[in-house]
Amino acid sequence: MFDYLKDILVRVSFNRELFLNELSKNRRWLTREENEQLEAWININYPGMLGDEFVSNHSHHRLVPGF
Repeated sequence: MFDYLKDILVRVSFNRELFLNELSKNRRWLTREENEQLEAWININYPGMLGDEFVSNHSHHRLVPGF
């Protein structure tokens, strides 16, 4: 699922809204470790895509507000 989600994010990275929507829909299937790896991957490959509102807070669902 981790690699599948990364593939989806690459395909929708042209649009921040789509990117965050896909991230929100699919990240719940990832483990805590995969979520941490995904956050690092996003920050390296798409800096600024998550924005300031997505700062880590050490919870399991930390990439998208409201989780």
